[in-house]
Amino acid sequence: MPKSVTQPTARYLEALSTVGDPAQAQQHLQKLANAISHNGRSYRGFNPDAKKDIDLFAAVWRGEHAIMGFRNRDILHQLFSHIKDLSTLRRLGARVSRLLKLLHIHQLTAKIPRSRRWGVTLKGQSIMGMVLKIHHDNYPSLLMNQTA
Repeated sequence: MPKSVTQPTARYLEALSTVGDPAQAQQHLQKLANAISHNGRSYRGFNPDAKKDIDLFAAVWRGEHAIMGFRNRDILHQLFSHIKDLSTLRRLGARVSRLLKLLHIHQLTAKIPRSRRWGVTLKGQSIMGMVLKIHHDNYPSLLMNQTA
């Protein structure tokens, strides 16, 4: 890597250059839909067709999070920006914490050491990128075919 590229810029370029084998991502996607048991507790799988899961993936996978990662508050504001009541936002902050734990259990995100931030793993980039691409490219055309 050239010396003129700083460390955050290098991480951003590395995140942008991640292009994996789609067959491997499809296998991971099938596993993603299944529930996982971790430390005696069961965690639900993700539904790549559900709006709430698509919104979560889109919020986590935003380019602005590629360099420094994201916090619970960042995802809370992206998912629930329309809510202004503080007590409701506190409750929804707890929901976001559970969603971040779910992403972590499925190995889509990892904790950044010595911070309150999370980062998307290579596996997460591959899977969430594929889900978002399929959703935004294929889903509108499928709806048009069903209504016609």
